[in-house]
Amino acid sequence: MWTLAVLFCHDIPETIDHVLLACPVTSRWWFAMVSGLQVQPDSTVMSLLQQVFELHDSSLEALCVSVLWVIWEARNRCVFQGVEPRVDDLVTRLKLMAAPPRTTASVRQRILPATWHRPEQDIIKMNFDGSWKEDREAGFGCVARNDQGLVMAAATTFPIDAPSPLIAEALAFRWTLSLASDLFFMEIALETDCLQLFDAWNKPLHGASYFISILRDCKDLVSRFNSFSLSFVRRSGNTVADHLAKNSSKYPNYVWIEEVPPDCIRLVDSDVTAAMTT
Repeated sequence: MWTLAVLFCHDIPETIDHVLLACPVTSRWWFAMVSGLQVQPDSTVMSLLQQVFELHDSSLEALCVSVLWVIWEARNRCVFQGVEPRVDDLVTRLKLMAAPPRTTASVRQRILPATWHRPEQDIIKMNFDGSWKEDREAGFGCVARNDQGLVMAAATTFPIDAPSPLIAEALAFRWTLSLASDLFFMEIALETDCLQLFDAWNKPLHGASYFISILRDCKDLVSRFNSFSLSFVRRSGNTVADHLAKNSSKYPNYVWIEEVPPDCIRLVDSDVTAAMTT
């Protein structure tokens, strides 16, 4: 029977701890999906969970359990269907698992519907997203729309060096804020489908990691605007930005004013239609 250990690291027979933590391939996945968590070579699943739960961080607890499940799903698809996992697919799966609303009131109030909806009058809503590959190559996309659903601008940039998907999302956040300032959008509402970024933004920015330093840059940029908000939206409400980010290599470092590229027109129209019915 095929095992993940044989298929990917060609090292030792499969065990739970090796598949979920110790396999060099799995270790790279952990680095890509969980920023700042140190997974030691001799860690077991139980010792990792004990380490995480001792931090008393419910968001990190949920994230780590989700990563374990995503890796186990990938293992089963590989063994039973012959599908070789890719890290960007795993990150996408992790985002989808994080998308349903959580139970705490403070987060629930900021979770948005599953479709795009119009901002308040005189507010420019900017949806943004980052894409990432294992070679550290990232691309960003964003779209800005007014309270009528009309496109004010769209943009992409590629390639950007980013060590992990979370860093790519944070860099896309900073890039979107800079773009908004350059376009003189003074009252903005930003939306991301990265729950980990959204949660981090709403916590004190302690530490000196690269991720935290990017968020501090964003805090400085926010002071340029008359009004600002960041909300979490499900992937289905962020389709235009997601499409632009994933296709940013086709349009590197491009800005559209009051339009989007042709392959996005259908997605924009679908958003407006959905907004009219909600």
